Amino acid sequence: MLSANDQWAIHNFYEPTLELTDDELRQHRKHAVEIDPSLPQRAGRAYAKIKHGNWDKVNYSITPDGRAIAIRVLARPHPDYKMLAKIIFDIAKRDVAAGRKSKP
Repeated sequence: MLSANDQWAIHNFYEPTLELTDDELRQHRKHAVEIDPSLPQRAGRAYAKIKHGNWDKVNYSITPDGRAIAIRVLARPHPDYKMLAKIIFDIAKRDVAAGRKSKP
């Protein structure tokens, strides 16, 4: 898996999740380079890692019960509002079930 910084570089330079025309993409890249001159180089290196299969090493931790777990970062270029709403709702539901009151 790519590091979070590599994922952000790809998203910030190539915008793979947006459907942009060639002209829109060129304009976006021109603006991105004005803000961050090293972005094309970092994004290119990250893309090369994908192309050549040079993934970052994933570190595993062992839980007290002997299971191996790995925590990986997945950078999302745009917030997932449905997921955030579900998380907030689940926290509120758990607090209500535990008899906790929210602070004003």
